[in-house]
Amino acid sequence: MESQLDQTNQFLVATPVKILNGESSEHGRAEKSLAASEIRFRRLFESAKDGILILDAVTGQITEVNPFLRELLGYSEREMLGKKLWEIGLFEDHERSIIAYQELQTKGYVRYEDLPLKTKDGQRKEVEFVSNVYDVNGQRVIQCNIRDITDRKCVEKALAQTNESLKQTVKELAERNQEIGLLSEMGDSLQSCVSVDEAYRVAGRFSSQLFSGTQGVLYTLEPSRNVLEVAIAWGGPLPGEQEFALNDCVALRRGRVHVVNGEDVASRLICQHLGSSVSNYLCAPMIAYGEIQGVLHLRCAEGDIGATGKSSILLEKSKLGLAGTIADYIGLALANLKLREALREQSIHDPVTSLHNRRYMKEALERELRRALRDQQPLGILMMDIDHFKKLNDSFGHEAGDAVLKALGNFLKTQFRGNDIPCRYGGEEFLIILPGIPLGECQKRAEKLREEVKRLDVQHDGKSLPRISFSMGVSAFPEHGDMLDDLLKVADNALYSAKAAGRDRVVVGPAISHSPIEAVRIENLN
Repeated sequence: MESQLDQTNQFLVATPVKILNGESSEHGRAEKSLAASEIRFRRLFESAKDGILILDAVTGQITEVNPFLRELLGYSEREMLGKKLWEIGLFEDHERSIIAYQELQTKGYVRYEDLPLKTKDGQRKEVEFVSNVYDVNGQRVIQCNIRDITDRKCVEKALAQTNESLKQTVKELAERNQEIGLLSEMGDSLQSCVSVDEAYRVAGRFSSQLFSGTQGVLYTLEPSRNVLEVAIAWGGPLPGEQEFALNDCVALRRGRVHVVNGEDVASRLICQHLGSSVSNYLCAPMIAYGEIQGVLHLRCAEGDIGATGKSSILLEKSKLGLAGTIADYIGLALANLKLREALREQSIHDPVTSLHNRRYMKEALERELRRALRDQQPLGILMMDIDHFKKLNDSFGHEAGDAVLKALGNFLKTQFRGNDIPCRYGGEEFLIILPGIPLGECQKRAEKLREEVKRLDVQHDGKSLPRISFSMGVSAFPEHGDMLDDLLKVADNALYSAKAAGRDRVVVGPAISHSPIEAVRIENLN
C-alpha cells in the first residue's frame, strides 16, 4: 500500500514539473524564432538595395530609415528621424505628397512613379514609391519602399525622345514625299500647257498646295515696258504694287531667293513693290536661259504669324529651297512656252506683213470649210493683188516695196472682224477668209476695201510713195462648190479677170450649176 501511495505522490509531484518544462521550452523556441526573424529583418533592412522608411501612421513621423535611402538622399539618420517627409523637403511637389499621404491613410496602400524626391544637395531622383499600412503590436505603422528608377526614367525619356524624333522624321519624310509628288505632277502639268495663261493657272494651283496657309502672287515680265505685273494671285487680295520695275525687287537684284521675317525686318533690304506693313515674305526670282521671266512672291496669310513674328511656313530651310525649285520650274515652263509660241508665230506668220502666211491660210481654209459644211453656213473668200507692184519695186526699190507690204498688212488688220482671217497668199497677193459671210455681202466688203486702200499713205525715206490700188476676185461656199480647190480656183480666175479688165476693180466668180435640191439649199443660205 505504501509503495503504491508513494508512487502516486511521486507522479503528482513530477507531472507539473514536466508540464512547466514543456511550456518553457515552447516559449523559448518562440523567442528564439522571433529573435532570428528580427535579425533577418534587420539584415534585410540594413543591406537592402532599395530605400525603406518606417513611419508612425498616426503622426506621420519617420521612425526608421535604412542606409540605402540615407545614402541616396544625402541625409543623416538624425536629420530624418522624428521628421515628416514633407518637412525635410524630400518631395518636389509638396502638396501632392500630402495628398498621397492622405490617400494612403484611406486605402492602406499606394504606389507612385510620378512623385520624384529631392536630395539634400538639390538633385532630382525619380523613384517608385510603394507604401503599406499595417499593425505591429497594436500600433499602426507605415512602411515605404522606395526604389531608385532615375536611370530607367532617363532611358524611357531617351526612348520617348527617340520615338518622337522618329515620328517627326516620318512626318517630314511624308511631307517631302508629298512635295515630290506634287512637284512631279506640277512639272507634268506645266509641260502639258499650250499657253502661258494656262501655265499661270497651274502654277497658282500647285503653289497654293505646296505652301498651304500662304498668300501668293506670280509676277511676270512685260518685255515691251520692262516692268513686272500680276499674272495670277491666290490666298486673297494682297497689298502692294500691281506692277513694278525690275530694280524694285531685291530677289531679282540678288538673283536668288530673298526672305524677310518679323525679327530682322529692320536690318534687311525690303522690296519696294510691297506695302510698308509687310514684314514676313519671300520672293523667288524666275530666271530661265539667262532671261528674267518673273517673280514668285509668298507671304504669311493674315493671322498665321506666331508670337515671335516668324512664319514657320516660309522660314523653314526646306521651304526656302522648295520655293526656289518651284520658281525654276515655272520660269523654265514660261520660257519654253514663249519660245514655242514665238516659233509657232514665225511658222504661221509672214515676217514682212505680220499677216498669216500661206501655210496657215490653207489650214484655216480647210477648218472653216468643214465648219461651214457641218453648220450649213456660208464662207466667203477674197483674193486680191496690188496693182502695178512690180513697177513700184523697179522705181523705188525693194525696201519701198516692203514698206508698202508692211503698211498694207497693218491696214488689213484694221478692216476685218476678229474671226476674219487676212493672209498673205504670196508676193503681192493677199487672201481674206470670211466665215459666215454670204456671197453678196463679200462683194460689198470687197468694194469698200478697194476704196479704202486708195487712201492709205505709205512713207519711205521721208517721202510718200504712190497710192496703191487692188484688183480683187470673190468666191464663196456654197455658190462656187464645196471643195477647197474649187473655191480657190474660182477666186483666182476672178482676180485675173479683174486685172484683165483694167485693174482696180472687184470681180465675182461665176456660180457653178447645181441640182434643184442644191439650188434650194443655196437660196436658203442666202
